[in-house]
Amino acid sequence: MVLALAACRTPAPPPSPAAAPVAVEVTAPSPALAALAAQYWNERLAADPIEATALGDRRFDDRLPDASPGGRAVRRASLEALRTRVQALPPATLSPTDRVTHAMLLGEIDAELARHECHLDDWVVDAREGPQVGYLRLAELQPVKTVAEGRARDGRWGLIG
Repeated sequence: MVLALAACRTPAPPPSPAAAPVAVEVTAPSPALAALAAQYWNERLAADPIEATALGDRRFDDRLPDASPGGRAVRRASLEALRTRVQALPPATLSPTDRVTHAMLLGEIDAELARHECHLDDWVVDAREGPQVGYLRLAELQPVKTVAEGRARDGRWGLIG
């Protein structure tokens, strides 16, 4: 009988629209996030100039990655500082698209920091996929069409020793 009475009870009216919290939808892109994403990408390509060349970015054709302990420490410190700046952007203030960018950027930075933590460069003993194989592909990755491209290539190859 109690269940029957409870089932017949009139439901409470829905809250009035004025009582509901107002959600403000941010749609404008965040210039600060865009600048941090661009900084990450440019620093990543500068840190791995062979990857930059492979992707078609010729700005770093005269360089090799700095795999020294000092070079890796500088990159790690840069990533940690950048992560702090990205983390400081509250996702609630970002558009839905920028929230995805924010999460992806943090994911990329965290993945790169994890690779640094594992010191994967110290583990490379693969004769088929090690850095020495990447150097053998430089001629294929870095075609020369201008004098400037030739000088950049010669500068890079000179670093190999």
